[in-house]
This record gives sequence, C-alpha cells and structure tokens, in this order.
Amino acid sequence: MVDLLDVPEPKGLRKEAQSLREKEGGNWDADSLRVWFRNALPSYLWNHGWKEKAQEEGCSWPQFLRIVSLNKRDIILWLRGSKEWGELLQAIEDTFLEFHVSTP
Repeated sequence: MVDLLDVPEPKGLRKEAQSLREKEGGNWDADSLRVWFRNALPSYLWNHGWKEKAQEEGCSWPQFLRIVSLNKRDIILWLRGSKEWGELLQAIEDTFLEFHVSTP
C-alpha cells in the first residue's frame, strides 16, 4: 500500500501554474481555472497511489474528483506557494476520510 502522504510533489505542475500566473496575472478566478485545467493534479494523485486506496474504499474517479474539488482553496494556496505540499496532501486525505465516513 502506498502512503498517500508520501506522494512526490509535482513541481512541474506548480511551476507551470506559477509561470502562467506571472504572464497573465493572477486572481482567484484565474487560479481556480488553472487548478482544473486538464485535471492535472487529480490525475497526478490518482496515478501515484490514490487510485488504489480510493478503489479499495469504493471510490470512483468521479467521486475522487469531487473530493479533490472540495480542497480547491488549499490547491490554489499550494500553487501560489503559500501552502506546503505535505499540508495539501493532508487536507485532501482528511477530506477523503471524511467523505467515506459521512456517506454510505
């Protein structure tokens, strides 16, 4: 089993988002769009161990996207450099665990 908090940081995704922010300016709406462009971050997590855990818990890809979407603010803060990668993973894991505790 992969430790969900031990997924390496996708520095390329963060750097790409920061570069676009510098070129195009940054506001909350633009950063929000960058979070979901190509579903890059959810896909990265899904392909680096989260898929296995999610499927063990009966969580599908669409459900996983919903869980990640609940952490949009944390993701934007990570993209902006105001939140550490480990903090972001912890927030997503907490939401994941809460989602499965609160739904049948």
